[in-house]
This record gives sequence, structure tokens and C-alpha cells, in this order.
Amino acid sequence: MEQVRVPIKESLLYGWEEFKKRPWFFIGLILAIYIVSGIGQYLLEMTKSDLLFRLVYLATQIINLIMSIGLIHISFKVYRKETPEFSELFSHTDQIWDAILLYILYSLIVLGGLILFIVPGIIFIFRYSQSFYLLLDKKLSPTEALKESRRITEGAKMDIFLAAILFGVIALLGLLALFVGIFVAIPVVMLAGTFIYFRLLETAAGDETPAIKEDKGKEVPSTKTQDKKEEKK
Repeated sequence: MEQVRVPIKESLLYGWEEFKKRPWFFIGLILAIYIVSGIGQYLLEMTKSDLLFRLVYLATQIINLIMSIGLIHISFKVYRKETPEFSELFSHTDQIWDAILLYILYSLIVLGGLILFIVPGIIFIFRYSQSFYLLLDKKLSPTEALKESRRITEGAKMDIFLAAILFGVIALLGLLALFVGIFVAIPVVMLAGTFIYFRLLETAAGDETPAIKEDKGKEVPSTKTQDKKEEKK
């Protein structure tokens, strides 16, 4: 099978450049996430009843998932040269149930692979790594998102694996840098991941410079078209 090259270095450069355009916006997002997560953790520690603990835990997990969905939508807007808003971190609740179902299916698939021979589970992690992007971007059903992720990552799983390791190292270094670096590392890695997603879409479409259309019919130029425009500037 032909190996598909994932632009890891290019994705990180893109993430860094986009972060520099609005650093305080991204720092504010990460700070808000830590504050909300911290409040949830505090409530869990203060809870005495087992039933109440389970309810609070479930609520915190749902809120964390909503914030994750919001971050991905914000990264979509940044990629499409639109202006992201802080409120989007919590506003995309309409897709929460599909996201929960996808998370369950994804977890079961990976767990099944790990139980079998470990290696299949690792492969499944990266084979279906783009399913959440597809669910939120293309409004696919959870099962459709999994199938489409398998298609667009065909031949690219090794590079996605390498990207995941590098992104993890960057996040760890950010954490070790007096914790302050995490406010830069997380947005850069998040934006880089979205960049890779759109490049995989382009490669899978069989066209180096296709227009990626949103549901509303608005055309969004490909990454290569954007790169050329930025070079002219």
C-alpha cells in the first residue's frame, strides 16, 4: 500500500503562526478550561455521597467533552480564516450525544484491538483518529465518521503515529516549562492536528488543491492555496 506523507513539520509551523496571531485568545481558552476542570475536581473531592459523586463525575465528563468539541470548532474557524469567538468553547452542545456515542464506539474498538494482540489496538487508535473531526466538520453519524476516518488515514497511520508522539512530547515540554508553556503548547498542537486533518481530506479526495465545502455551501480554499496567498503577501 502506498505510504501517504503527513506534513508534521508544516502542521506545527502552521499552528505556531496561527497562535502568534491571537495568543491571548488561546491562552484565555486554555485558562478557562483549567478553571472549569479545577472546579469540577474540587466538587468531586468535596462530595461525600457515592451517588452524588457519580452524578458530579458524569457532569464533569460531559462538560469536558463540550469544551473539547468547542476547541475543535474554534480550530476549524481559524483554519478557514474566520474569526473564532470565546463563547464557542461552550456553545456547540447540539453534537454532544453523537460525540458521546462516537467516543463509546471508538473506545470499544480500540479496547477490542488491545485485548486481541495489542498491536491492532494501537493501529485502531490512529486509523480512527480523524473520526471526531469528521463528526463535527462533516456532520456525519458516529459510524459514518469511523468509516470515513479509516478511508482517509489509509497509508498514513505511521505518520499519524509519529505526529502523535511529537505532539505529546511538545505538550510534556510545555508542562515542564514551569507549567506556563502548556498555554502555548496545547493551542499549537491543537491547530496542527486540525491542519493535518484537512490535508488528509485533500489527499483522500485525490486532488492536491480541492475546495473544501462547508454544509452551507461556502467554499474554503485548500491549505496549499492558502500557502500561496500568504507567500504573495
